[in-house]
Amino acid sequence: MSFKITLLFFLLFPGSVLLAQNASPCATMATQEEITACAIVQYNETETAMDSIYQHALKQAGANYKNHIRNMHETWKNYVGAACSCEAFPFSATSLETLMRYQCLNRLTRAYMQQLQQLPWEMPLEEAPK
Repeated sequence: MSFKITLLFFLLFPGSVLLAQNASPCATMATQEEITACAIVQYNETETAMDSIYQHALKQAGANYKNHIRNMHETWKNYVGAACSCEAFPFSATSLETLMRYQCLNRLTRAYMQQLQQLPWEMPLEEAPK
């Protein structure tokens, strides 16, 4: 999905291709387009970091615990999508809709990263060798 938005951004704002090649949109954030592009970049970075933490959690967990982590992750993805759609809805059909959605995604993903990092990495008692 983020690829489609990035592609749409460059199709709508062809002059921004040079900017994207030379500097991060977060460097100046002088226009609405740069602010929105920066929010997308920040979210993509946060999502990459979250995925790394999630993969680490799966590697550390026993089989049953992995299933719980996967279920939590799938539930979280559904929740964050719905929550950010709701948060961005008042801005539908405005130039702020995408910005509000990505700011929400970034904020909620950061909170989820903290939750993932606080999971007990040790094997739960029911998975301990007997």
